[in-house]
Amino acid sequence: MMAGRGSSAAAGGPARHIPVMLSEVLTALEPEDGEIVVDLVLAIAVGLVAGLVLAGVRELGRRLERVQPRVGTPVLLLAGGLAIGLLALVGQALGADSQDVLFSGQASLGVVTSATSLSLVMVLLVTKGLAYAVSLGAGFRGGPIFPAIFVGVAVASIPVVVFGSSPTWAIAVGAAAGMAAQTRLLISPLLLASLLVGPGGSDTIPAAVLAAATAWILATALERRRAAPEPQPEAPPAAAPEPA
Repeated sequence: MMAGRGSSAAAGGPARHIPVMLSEVLTALEPEDGEIVVDLVLAIAVGLVAGLVLAGVRELGRRLERVQPRVGTPVLLLAGGLAIGLLALVGQALGADSQDVLFSGQASLGVVTSATSLSLVMVLLVTKGLAYAVSLGAGFRGGPIFPAIFVGVAVASIPVVVFGSSPTWAIAVGAAAGMAAQTRLLISPLLLASLLVGPGGSDTIPAAVLAAATAWILATALERRRAAPEPQPEAPPAAAPEPA
């Protein structure tokens, strides 16, 4: 009897809260003052693009890491440092600040969201993404979170230039998408996005939810696909023995 009551409670307990949770999520996603459906659609697009870009960054880092046994750690670190320095010089030659390429990007979020030129945003996105991949593959130690947040915010800054979206929206959406794509977490990126924009940017959180969820789903699916074992070719059937 105890087992039966326990099973009934387990079956009916959490399940009966699902409609309430869905209702709360849908209520949170309702556009508020100053927010339009376009922002929510763009947030999904930012989540997709940020997830793909950071998946490419991780893959390039893995490929560089495989070179280490052949060339050795000192050579890889030296070559990686030279490559990052070269990327910073290329970014500077194309109009960006080399410091925005070299460091984590924490202090450069305002730079990319306030950019008025699409070419500058793309230069920062490409050079920072490549430098991030080289840092991961060459073995440089440092936090992997804020470079991913910078990449996400750079992707979210494209609608700021093209469609006139709010820079606050770009920070919330980009930070949530970048962190979710890199860490494959969902709640922590939303908390960080909320802290970055503060109470005044609370109307951007529904868009951040969509961006983080999209990036998380994409990153999780890509990682599972990469980790799945490749199908082994079937062995040819054994030849029948010849009669004596």
